[in-house]
Amino acid sequence: MTAPFLLPEQTSRFLTLPGLSELLLSRDVNLIAPGLLDRVILECQAGVGALLFVGQPGKAPVRIRHGDWSEPALRQLSRWEQAVLGELQQRRMYAVTVPAPSEARLSDGAIILLVNAPLLAGAEVVGTLTVGFTSEFPVPPDYQAMLRNAAANVGMLLRLVHDLSVSRDKLTQLELFFQIGQRMVSTLDLNRLLVDTVGIAASIVNASAASLMLVDEERQELVFEIALGEKGAVLQHTRIPLDEGIAGWVATRGKPIIVNDVARDPRFSRQVDARTGFLTQSVLCVPLQIKGKTIGVLEVLNKYSGEGFDEEDEALLMTIAGQAAIAIENARLYQSLREERDKIITAQEDVRKELARNLHDGIAAQLTAITWNIDHIERLMEKKPEDVPAELESVRQLARQASRQVRLLLFELRPVILETRGLLAALQSYVEQLSADKTLQVHLEAQPYSGRIKPKVEGTIFSIIQEAVNNARRHGKPQNIWLRLFMDEHRLHVEVEDDGLGFNRQEVERNYDARGSLGLLNMRERAALLDGTLMIYSLSEGRERGTLVTLDVPLRPDVWETPPPAAVGPAEAEKEGMGHNE
Repeated sequence: MTAPFLLPEQTSRFLTLPGLSELLLSRDVNLIAPGLLDRVILECQAGVGALLFVGQPGKAPVRIRHGDWSEPALRQLSRWEQAVLGELQQRRMYAVTVPAPSEARLSDGAIILLVNAPLLAGAEVVGTLTVGFTSEFPVPPDYQAMLRNAAANVGMLLRLVHDLSVSRDKLTQLELFFQIGQRMVSTLDLNRLLVDTVGIAASIVNASAASLMLVDEERQELVFEIALGEKGAVLQHTRIPLDEGIAGWVATRGKPIIVNDVARDPRFSRQVDARTGFLTQSVLCVPLQIKGKTIGVLEVLNKYSGEGFDEEDEALLMTIAGQAAIAIENARLYQSLREERDKIITAQEDVRKELARNLHDGIAAQLTAITWNIDHIERLMEKKPEDVPAELESVRQLARQASRQVRLLLFELRPVILETRGLLAALQSYVEQLSADKTLQVHLEAQPYSGRIKPKVEGTIFSIIQEAVNNARRHGKPQNIWLRLFMDEHRLHVEVEDDGLGFNRQEVERNYDARGSLGLLNMRERAALLDGTLMIYSLSEGRERGTLVTLDVPLRPDVWETPPPAAVGPAEAEKEGMGHNE
């Protein structure tokens, strides 16, 4: 692009100055500007020179000064530059005609004449160019034209290099965003995903350190999941209060923040720096959000350029954070699904083991006893036929016990009555099945209710009751088990109580993995599916020993298959209450 205010030969002459091509190869305004200023000073036969270039409003300017400047000359230069800079920091400026250079004649010092011209890129003002003449060399007669020509050429070149640099940066950013997208869709490994996110965030805004913290809602803390940089390893998995420091401010308010001088910001906490020895100077921190909920923060520290972070950096980091939050949520969901799958597999394996144990200890043993008794009867028929009827009665009893065991086993595996007639009927049938064991008394106290709870909810409640009963029968050796079920407007309350041996709940839970049993865990997880509350109380000593399991399920509208009726009052409940005692 040729500046409209220059003659072609003037532009051509400046662009063919020796060494200019090599200078432009650096493609960096900060490296090119000093070389261009040296050439302007040489071309104008000046003693000193200064250049101010503003590539974009709001961005830090490029300031270059060469030569031995006197104090009066510096004051005048500062006035000129500040006047233009004040405008350029707010908006773009354009020159309709070629502005005449400004002059200042000085009597104090070696510099006798200062000349200042606007730095032009086409018609746009992008800064200023100033040269100073000393008494050592004569001032060229055409110095104003020379400076105007130089200012237009330098402005054009710097603008071109700046725009190319910006385009190159944008392309790099697009490539990085593409990498982010590729990595985030190619892995569901949460840790790898977090490392990639933090690394790209630091790279894209040119930061020396970066970290990603996730919110621990239960403990109200921020956890350093990933920290990259000189002292990053020290911070891994470190916890800080949710409301502490700049990161805490962002996490609790869900808003991004730029702090380019942390020493002057009261929100900055020095605790992390004290722990790591890192010196934080500037911070850009943005929230990680899913559907308006903040799940963590992404933070970058200390820009390498030393200029501090700006709104463009914030916009870039917010884009990364938005993509990262979605990817983190997807990875968490995948992780949760894998855990659920493992739990289902474990639960199925437990059911198989339980079925095998019940078959081996119950039905298989009874069938073996029946076989032995039949063999014994065959021998008796030859030697003592009069004893055969008594032995046949014994075999009959064993067969009946085996039949009851099979029916109970089938009922526990799939209580069809639960699907057809509901929870109360299933509990009554269950008690009848259990009461066939004459060594155990099972008592049912249940308040009737009309309407129908959803089958899936009833099935989950029944599974919890069944697990509690099986735990009591297997480990507690009780003489009595009480099943209670009551309902009010807001909740369904269930109790399973026994007078068995009891157990030390804290010790059992502490050694749960070693025990290889998932009974208590299964009950808790099933209760959580209903948003219910499960409590376990147990005493292993004294007259009151035994275990009590309570379950409270909130009766929200979505729990019911059919609309719930009006609540049954205490008097009606007492009249209509069902009881079963075997």
